[in-house]
Amino acid sequence: MELLHFAKSRRGPELIGIVVLAMGLSLGASLVTYHPDDSSAFYTSTNSAISNAIGYYGATVAWIFVGFFGFASLLFPLGLLIIGWQRFWGSELDYLQTKLIGSITLVIAVPPTLDLMFGKVWVRGALLAAGGYLGQEIDRTAIANLNRGGASILFGTMILVGLLLSTRLRRPAAKDRRAWPRPVASVGASDRAPAQGENERGDRAQARAATRRSRRNASC
Repeated sequence: MELLHFAKSRRGPELIGIVVLAMGLSLGASLVTYHPDDSSAFYTSTNSAISNAIGYYGATVAWIFVGFFGFASLLFPLGLLIIGWQRFWGSELDYLQTKLIGSITLVIAVPPTLDLMFGKVWVRGALLAAGGYLGQEIDRTAIANLNRGGASILFGTMILVGLLLSTRLRRPAAKDRRAWPRPVASVGASDRAPAQGENERGDRAQARAATRRSRRNASC
């Protein structure tokens, strides 16, 4: 109960945000400094030095993420950094289920897209699958059933749907476009006509007043 009360307090979200930010930074650093020749729990290298910024454990985590998701593994530290930043400042995560579905869609769609575009690339002396194991399997299945053109349309659609669901990106609504102010150059003669009519009426009234004053002066 005390932990639940602390999580709902002002300091709770700040502490959670700091922890999530630290996780995101650590995961991002381990992925960016990943070296295929680093020793890990799944690979023993003849090189005793570990190039990974997070050391042995960072090399192990990076080996799992890069091997399974390829370059798309960078989506995970990015998501952790965004969540940690929002929690630190006390911002609520609106539409959590929708954003979760969008994020899962991106994680599924980005690896095969990278595999379709780049295949395997050389990274620090090793040939790695750009989309990892997941990307290779999904891309192979999609091409076998839809060919490259259909697979490209499918993956592109999934990425757009995932971005729309997981972010606040949207096109302006029709009512928003109607609310935009019109450019000054678009004002036509029909807009200037009321103002001109008012000026003319004012001039005629001033002329009549001047005529009445002149008649009174003449009678005197």
